[in-house]
Amino acid sequence: MYGNYGYYGSSYSREVQNLMGTYGIVSLILAVIGFATMWRIFTKAGQKGWKSLIPIYNAYIQFEIGWEGSKFWMLFLGSLGLSILSGLLSLLGEAGVIIGGIIALAWSIYALVIAVKFSIRMAHRFGKSTAFGVVGLLLFSLIGYLILAWGSADYNAARDYGDGILRSESEIAKDRERSDEFWKKMQQ
Repeated sequence: MYGNYGYYGSSYSREVQNLMGTYGIVSLILAVIGFATMWRIFTKAGQKGWKSLIPIYNAYIQFEIGWEGSKFWMLFLGSLGLSILSGLLSLLGEAGVIIGGIIALAWSIYALVIAVKFSIRMAHRFGKSTAFGVVGLLLFSLIGYLILAWGSADYNAARDYGDGILRSESEIAKDRERSDEFWKKMQQ
């Protein structure tokens, strides 16, 4: 009755369905690889692997592994506050939108600087170079994190932060204790 055109009159519907199915399968495979990779990185860094599966909390723990957790909260709460501020400024009309745009641009530049520093410090903690941090972890994240997780890189939090500060294992243990205490209080 409908010939080769299907119910909706399109001869491409089957091709589109096949493409979408392929896209879904590839996305699922990449998600599983990503979860396994982050689980492995977390365990290499002495964290429990399941922490890599919880949204927001996994980013906080990743910042603890690569740098320090306070930077994560600063970025997270700053972005949330900026969103609210932009909404309020838009009520002022055109001038508010322009001011909000300028603030958003400045915040984006700041967040980019933090992302670069984080990637470099994460690379250093796994014994990799600054170039690996920028190219491997920032620009080609999937490949860089696969190398960290499944390669021979070992984690050492006492490695140089990039600003000359070295932390001892006891300082790292105290930081983890404070973090665990914080999350226990949050759960109560």
